[in-house]
Amino acid sequence: MRIELPLFPLHTVLFPGGLLPLRIFEPRYVGLVRDCMRNGHGFGVTPIRHGGEAGAPAEPHPLGTLAEIVDFDQGRDGLLQIACRGAYRFRLLEHSVSREGLLIGQVEAIEDEAPTRLPEKNRHLKTVLQKVLELEFASIGQRLAVPTDSADVVYRLMERLPVPSTLKLEVLATTSTAKQLEICGFALDQLLQKQAN
Repeated sequence: MRIELPLFPLHTVLFPGGLLPLRIFEPRYVGLVRDCMRNGHGFGVTPIRHGGEAGAPAEPHPLGTLAEIVDFDQGRDGLLQIACRGAYRFRLLEHSVSREGLLIGQVEAIEDEAPTRLPEKNRHLKTVLQKVLELEFASIGQRLAVPTDSADVVYRLMERLPVPSTLKLEVLATTSTAKQLEICGFALDQLLQKQAN
């Protein structure tokens, strides 16, 4: 089913369940946040294919994630600060630019497989994620529970690993949890090989 969403192109990949803090200063995005909060809906975060985050509308990648605003505040600099959580993945079918310079997309949700426990052969991914989360807690004092669902383990690990966005987009695109685990394992292996050399 197609739905219309305002889009916020960024140089990042947001995964379902992931947290995304944003500082809002452009009028088009202040308006987007105001409308989302007034009407109780989210907006689409799409990785940028060409262009920048500010200024002229960027060319969005045809994949994205619905972002729901979970917190907001005004920073000391007077800028609006929001925290968003990824909801569901989508394919961007087409988009246009509004008079305010905001991208508006026609999207369809990517169906997720039913949640599955992490297979034994992929347990090392959860172990690595647990160590990463422990380091995060030691540095910022924020503790996150280690997920048990296969897709959640992949999402939480891929959003933290310094791997190419092409691999993150592969994970975002695939409808197969087994394939997501395969890509995540490959990304981790590549990273460990690079560090060993």
